[in-house]
Amino acid sequence: MLFLNALLIPEEILNFSDVVHVWYFLKTFTVDSWRQTGELPLWNPLIFSGVPFAANPQSTLFYPPFWIFFSIPVHFSITLLFVLHFVFAGLGMYVFARLRRLSFLPSLFAALVFVLNWKVVAHIFAGHLTQTAAWSYFPWLMASIDYFAQKRSVKSMIGVTLCYTLLFLAGHMQLFYYQFLVASAYLLTLAATTYRDKWFGISVRYALCGVFIAVCTAVSLFPVVELTQYFHRSGGTAYSFASSFSLPLKALAGFILPYLQGIPEPGSNLKNQFFWESAVYCGILPIFLSMIGYRSASRVHSLFFGSLFFFSLLFALGANGPLFKPLYYILPGISYFRVPARMFLYGCFSVSILSAFALQTLMDDYKDIRLKPLLRICGILFALMVLAHEYLYYFHSNRELTGSGRTLFYLFCGGLVLLGRYKAWLKNKYLFALIVIFISITDLFTMEYPLITTKPLDNLFPANHIYGGVTNDPTLFRIFDTTGVFPQYMSAQYNVQQIGGDEPVMLGSYLNYIHRAYRMPSDDTKAEHSLFTIPNLNKNIDWNRINLLNVKYLYSFNKIDQPNLIEEGTTAINSFSDESSDDLFSSFSAYMISNMVKIYLYRNARALPRSFVLPITDQSMTPDDTLYSFMYNNFVGLEPAQILDYTSNDISFKVTTDTPCYLFSSEIYYPGWKVFVDAAEADMIVFDGVFRGVKLAEGTHSVEFRFEPASYIIGRRVTAAGVVLLVLSVLVCFSPLEYTKEKFFLFFFR
Repeated sequence: MLFLNALLIPEEILNFSDVVHVWYFLKTFTVDSWRQTGELPLWNPLIFSGVPFAANPQSTLFYPPFWIFFSIPVHFSITLLFVLHFVFAGLGMYVFARLRRLSFLPSLFAALVFVLNWKVVAHIFAGHLTQTAAWSYFPWLMASIDYFAQKRSVKSMIGVTLCYTLLFLAGHMQLFYYQFLVASAYLLTLAATTYRDKWFGISVRYALCGVFIAVCTAVSLFPVVELTQYFHRSGGTAYSFASSFSLPLKALAGFILPYLQGIPEPGSNLKNQFFWESAVYCGILPIFLSMIGYRSASRVHSLFFGSLFFFSLLFALGANGPLFKPLYYILPGISYFRVPARMFLYGCFSVSILSAFALQTLMDDYKDIRLKPLLRICGILFALMVLAHEYLYYFHSNRELTGSGRTLFYLFCGGLVLLGRYKAWLKNKYLFALIVIFISITDLFTMEYPLITTKPLDNLFPANHIYGGVTNDPTLFRIFDTTGVFPQYMSAQYNVQQIGGDEPVMLGSYLNYIHRAYRMPSDDTKAEHSLFTIPNLNKNIDWNRINLLNVKYLYSFNKIDQPNLIEEGTTAINSFSDESSDDLFSSFSAYMISNMVKIYLYRNARALPRSFVLPITDQSMTPDDTLYSFMYNNFVGLEPAQILDYTSNDISFKVTTDTPCYLFSSEIYYPGWKVFVDAAEADMIVFDGVFRGVKLAEGTHSVEFRFEPASYIIGRRVTAAGVVLLVLSVLVCFSPLEYTKEKFFLFFFR
C-alpha cells in the first residue's frame, strides 16, 4: 500500500533525491554501456574524469535482483526494487519472530513495525536503494544465525553463507559491516549461553562460512579490496569526518515527536536537512510495549535485544555520546565510514521484536503486573505533553512541537487500549492484538504514505538553452560544473563527461590532483571535499591543470574574466521551475541559491585534446618533466592523437609521429589498465601521478588502452566455482519433500 501510487504510474520516477541523482545515473550508465558493448562496464568515464566502477560497491553489478535493470526501464526498476526489498524485509522479520516462538499476530506486528518505522521509511524517502536492500537482509541473517547455532549443519551453513553473500553484493559496505558485528555478537551470545558446550564447533563452522562467503563474493570482493588501497579514505578518515551526521541529543525527543525537525517534503534535500539520519520514531505503542518486551522472551534474547537497543542508540549519538570515540580508535573499520546515526536501524529492529514479545505477553496474560507502571508512564507523559503543547502554542507561538497533536492522539488511544486490557474490558486477546496493530500501523502509515510520490521522467531534463551547446557537441570533452546545473544523471542521459561528481568513491590520487588544480590546501585528503564547488573561478585556479583534463565547457555562478574562456550563454536561476531547481541545485544551500542570479556557460578556447603527442626533445628528461615543459610553454608543437574507438573498458588511438614521443592521455590511471602498441603490450607511463601514457617510436601506431583488472578476472573465476559449489550443496541438502503444505501452514499461520 505504501508504494501503491508509484506502482500504478510506471511511466514516472520516484521523487526521491538519491533515486534521481545516484541510482538513475548509475543504472542508466550501466545499461547503456552494456547495450553498446555487450559487456559490463568496469570503468565509469562520466565522473571524476574516470573512476573504477566494478570496484565500487554501489555499482551492484553482481547483485542478482538488480539485473532487472537490463529488461525493465531503469526508472521503474528502481520502484520495483524498493517494493521487493520492503516486502522481503517484512517477511524476514515475520520469519524471525516465528522462530522466536511468537504466534501469528505478534509476528505480524513485529514485521509491520520493522518495515514501517520512521527511521527505515525515512531512508527509503531519501532514495537509499543499496541501504534498503542491505537492511532487508538483516532479519533473514538473524534467523539464519538462530538456525545455525541450533543445528550447526551444512544446511544451516548454507543459509548463513547465502545471507552474507547477498548482503555483501547488495553494495552497502557500512551496513554490511554493522550487520556482521551485530550478527556475530548474537551468535557469540548464543554460543556463550544457550549452546555453551557447542561453542567450539560453532566457531569453526562460522569461520568456514566466512571462507565460503569470500569465495562466493570474490567477483566483487577482490576489486573492492584492491580499491581500498587507492580509495581517498584509504587507511581511514579523521574522527571529525567519521563522526559527521551523529545523532543530535535533541533528536531523542523524536521517540515521541517524529516531526521535531518539521514535516518532510517529497523530493527535497534542502528543506528536509537530512532528517532521515536523526529519525528514531518507531511508533508510540511499540516504544512503550518494548519496555515490557523481555517478559515473554528468553533471558538470553531479552538481554541481547535490550543491549542492542542501548548500544545502537549510544553508537548513533556519535560525537554527542560517550561510546563512539573509543570505538573509533579501538574497533578496526569504524574509521572508514561516517554517519554513525545509521546504527540506530538496529535499535529499530530491537524495538520491533521486543514490542512483539510484549504483545505476546499481554495476549497470554492481561493481568501482567508490569503493565500497571507502564500505564502510569503513559498517563504522566500524556499530561506533560498536553501542558507543554498548550503553553508553547498559545503563549509563545512556538512551533517546536510540530505534530504534537497527533502524538497526543495516538498516546491517548494506546493508553486507552492498554488500560482496557489491564481492566479486562478487552478480554478477547485477538481483538486486543488487532487493535494494537491497527493503532500502531495507522500511526506510522499516515506519516509515511505522503512521502512516497512520483514525478514525470521529463522533469529531470528541463528544456533550457544553457544545455544546448554541451549536449549537441559531437566531440569528446569534459565539463567543469561549479553550479550543479548539469547533474550527473544528465551526464548519463547525454553521455557527457565531468571532472566532478556526486559519489563517495573517488581515487585519492585524483583528489590530490584536483586540489593542486584549485590551489586549495587540504589537511585531510581522505575527507570528501567537493570536486566542483569553487566560490570564485577568477582566483587560485591553475588553468594549465584544468586544461590537461580536456575541459571544454564550464558552468559558473559568477562571471569569469579569463582570456581563454568564451561566454556561450547565460540563464537566470528563476528560469527553472521550483521542482527542477531543487533537483539541479541540491548541492547548495538555500542561501547560496537565493543570492545567485545567473548561471554562465563558458567554452574553453584553450581546451587540450583528450590525447596528444609529446615529442621527446631531451632523452634525459623524465616524462613528467617533458609534460611540464610543454605545459608552461603553452603546448607549442602539440599534436592531437586520433581517437578510433571510445568505450568504458577500451579506448583506441591512431598516432603518427616523425620522432620518438610520449602519447599523453587525460584518462585517469588505475591498476588494471593496460596499454597495447600495435597489438603488443607495452609499459604504461603515469603522468603527474594520475594520467595514462606510453612511449612511442617514430612511425604510425595503433594504441589501445584496455581495462582488464586482475582482481575482477580472478574474482570472477573464484565466484563461478563458489556458485557451482553452492548450487550443488543446495541440491544435495534441501529436498522439497521435507516441506509439506501442513508444515508450511503451521509455521507461518498457527
